[in-house]
Amino acid sequence: MDANTTAQTPQRVYFRPTTTSQRQFLFSLVEETDNVSESARRAHVGRGTYYYWQSRYESEGIAGLSTPWSRAPHHTRIPPIRAELREEVLTYSQAHPTEGYQRVTDRICPAHGYEQVIGRTKVSEILLAARAAVAPVLTPPVEADAAVGVVHAPHPNQTLNMDLCVVPCPHDGTHAMTSVSLNAAAAGVAPTESLDPSPSPAWPGQIFNL
Repeated sequence: MDANTTAQTPQRVYFRPTTTSQRQFLFSLVEETDNVSESARRAHVGRGTYYYWQSRYESEGIAGLSTPWSRAPHHTRIPPIRAELREEVLTYSQAHPTEGYQRVTDRICPAHGYEQVIGRTKVSEILLAARAAVAPVLTPPVEADAAVGVVHAPHPNQTLNMDLCVVPCPHDGTHAMTSVSLNAAAAGVAPTESLDPSPSPAWPGQIFNL
């Protein structure tokens, strides 16, 4: 759009939100002069203000000009979910626990003549709320069986913490060591004392197999 076209386009007059005194003054002038345009000019409001508040003025009088109408919708566009439909969703989901939210929605609507009685979002809200209301079931701790010879964690999906101690020993001389394996300790076997093998005369340069 060029500059000439922009200059020829008339600018729209902006009117601020009217006050209660302006509206009351407007309607009083209209009753006196019976001229909406002149009354709106003197009240510094637009002509549409009169027609917008005319029904309120005729039904409630001068007191109806004090409070503007709420712009919020008076009726929700989506009706609330009925208790019967909510129970139908829960029943179908319990019978088919592997099906997702969209699949449940596609199965519920054909039962109501293929009418969109519920959407995927509402189905997910109903099922998530039902799952959150169910208290988790705690399984008792599993005791370790000494006869098996294997140490298990007290609960599934848990780890077992073990403390390891490393004792440094010099390469010369023989030292007594006390040791026991993990499975033997779980079976109740006491640690035994053993001697290190004699040191090799090829030190340094000896390779140890740990």
